[in-house]
Amino acid sequence: MFFRKKAETTESDKDRRRVLRRAPKNRDEFKVSLEPIQNGAMVGQLDGVVLLNLDSTLDRALEGRLDDLCIQGANVRVSRDAVPYLHMDQVIAARIEHSKEGWSVTSPCMVRSIETTARFYVKVGIEFINSGDLYSQLDDQLGKYFNRRETDRVRVGSSHLSLRLSRKAMRLQASVHDLSELGIGAWVDHVQAVRLEVGDTLKFRLKSPETNAMVQGRLEVARKENHGSKDYIGMVFLPGEAEKDNVVLDQFIQDFLTRRLRWSDSA
Repeated sequence: MFFRKKAETTESDKDRRRVLRRAPKNRDEFKVSLEPIQNGAMVGQLDGVVLLNLDSTLDRALEGRLDDLCIQGANVRVSRDAVPYLHMDQVIAARIEHSKEGWSVTSPCMVRSIETTARFYVKVGIEFINSGDLYSQLDDQLGKYFNRRETDRVRVGSSHLSLRLSRKAMRLQASVHDLSELGIGAWVDHVQAVRLEVGDTLKFRLKSPETNAMVQGRLEVARKENHGSKDYIGMVFLPGEAEKDNVVLDQFIQDFLTRRLRWSDSA
């Protein structure tokens, strides 16, 4: 069982869930387990909703087979015997391991779909609900599995991009965590982030130390997650006042992603 602090679904949320996922070339190298999550914990945010797990509705680990995977979520096949333990909007944890390469990630997620696909199996669609926690476990080598290129969201780091955020007369201390064609994910000091709410508009200036290229414009806060002394703030770009502003921003992002993702061109 979980508690929603606030609920709303936007068209952009629906578009995000329709992102294409990549099927692994060799599924046998992956191990997937859907597991109970700690009771009483704040597991993350989704669509501007704070999720609190009050009591676990899953009392055992369910072993599964990975169908496809991206940074937003995955499809996992489990035995049909597991159906009584799963339900829509259920908050659980997903553990994904690669036996050959020796890596493992575990992240809270929400059950988004349960589809019967065969006599003995069902396909369970899950969506990760704590992006800051998931990103912190990934390095560049895992991008080919989590399909960050196709989802246009890439972990960046403050050494590759400098970010300045401001709202009215307040300047926020922020560092870039990830970048996509749609927006920016950044770490903001918790004391300052307390004043921010989903839907707030911010001004930004983004600069690349490598090329000295710089763009500026407006962002809207789409997600906010607390991680102790820092908050993860997910923001989407707002259209510029002039069309040329949009063109400059698009070119800046494309140039940066091309350089950053050059390693994965052959993936």
